[in-house]
Amino acid sequence: NKQPFIEAATIFAVAAGYLVWSSAPGVLWHDTGEFGAVGWRLSLSHPPGHPIHALLTHSGQRLFPFGDLGLRANLVSATTVALALAGLFGLMRRWIPTVKPIVAGTLALLPLGIPAIVEQAVRSEVYGLQLLLSVGLAHLCLAVARGEDQRHLVLLSGLFGLAGANHSYLGLFWIPLAVVA
Repeated sequence: NKQPFIEAATIFAVAAGYLVWSSAPGVLWHDTGEFGAVGWRLSLSHPPGHPIHALLTHSGQRLFPFGDLGLRANLVSATTVALALAGLFGLMRRWIPTVKPIVAGTLALLPLGIPAIVEQAVRSEVYGLQLLLSVGLAHLCLAVARGEDQRHLVLLSGLFGLAGANHSYLGLFWIPLAVVA
């Protein structure tokens, strides 16, 4: 059944379209200049260093064929948030299978109305990637709690490592939930 994939892809397309359209044209205030430069040079930013974000930003800066490095770094953040919102849609559909797709889609896109989330999505920041990793952790916590597959526990520990490497303080948030799962 391709329907769930098509629904999640639609959520991604809507979110990505809005965020790409809204993306900053280059470097903005705060950490964006640092994160774009760190991504290009594959170095480390302020503690905790954010190496996963640097690798992803570097890849995006090389893959996107247009704009300056600042815009490309911003597009990486927009893409990660769009993927996170599509993942949130999928999580709602898995957690509550009776929810109608239009309701789950509306709820999944609701963060696009929250200025703090959009601000992090339209400029190069680590929080878009952290949101994506958090949605992945939520998917895996649900899978472990349901006993779907023992391999999910290994994936969960690996994703914890990535989330902790991206932002150690926000990665710690998921530890109690994983223990409960």
